[in-house]
Amino acid sequence: VVTSYDRLWRAVQARRGLLRGPAHGVDETVLDRLLRRVPLVTVLDGHPHTLAFLGTVTGTAVTCLGVSEFGQAGSLADVHRHHGLDAGSVVGAALDLLDGDAPVWVLDAVDGTSNFAKGSPDFGVMVALVVRRETIAGWIFRPVDDEMYVCENGAGAFRDGERLRIKASPRRMADMEGSLGGYMRKNTDLPDRLARVTSTRCIAVDYCALVNSDIHFAHYRGVRAWDHAPGWLLHTEAGGYSRCLDGTEYLAGKPGEGGILLATDREAWEHLQGPIEQAIASFL
Repeated sequence: VVTSYDRLWRAVQARRGLLRGPAHGVDETVLDRLLRRVPLVTVLDGHPHTLAFLGTVTGTAVTCLGVSEFGQAGSLADVHRHHGLDAGSVVGAALDLLDGDAPVWVLDAVDGTSNFAKGSPDFGVMVALVVRRETIAGWIFRPVDDEMYVCENGAGAFRDGERLRIKASPRRMADMEGSLGGYMRKNTDLPDRLARVTSTRCIAVDYCALVNSDIHFAHYRGVRAWDHAPGWLLHTEAGGYSRCLDGTEYLAGKPGEGGILLATDREAWEHLQGPIEQAIASFL
């Protein structure tokens, strides 16, 4: 958090040797973090162009959010939403940077937050390196089990150095085990048509189960980049097959219609696609 853009401007100019006059103190660690050559989203309760100079200084993409018109009245949440300063707009601006040429790190520091808060071991740390919405490397760490899953585009998937390869699933849907979202578990007949449906409340755990061949498939309607970018590549590099439910390829932060369906192979995916589409249509 920067409390004075004037002090920040002067500190940046001083570091570049361009300041005439005194420089007000700004913690050097703050400058180091702001001036890295990584895409940046700024949020300011003022005109968005105020911090646009950071993009010029760093030479990278910057999206500036702020207030460009005045005179509105309403609740704080409504006004923030009107000006694009609400949480959804900030996240959307960050995800838009995935379309650029610069590499973007995507982090979910604690996936399975509610599990973690309750003392459950079913949580993980997820990290992905993304370029133009394509995941090129990913990591999932399970702290309690002390397991590290690593993958790189074209180089395979590994658990603690051991290469992973997904085993083929049964051909009959009635013999398949997998993960479904809460609404689909509780309000459709899909669980009755499958051998077993899991509910870990942690996507990191689900992806580890997929690549360990503990479950055969998983479907997610919500496909946020930080939840899926590393796991999708891990599953792909382990030999799994996935598509968005509409048949399009998954891109980080830009899911196709119906969410993403992951299976052991294409034949299994095609067995599951129709029933899941019908289940979604039944409550839309």
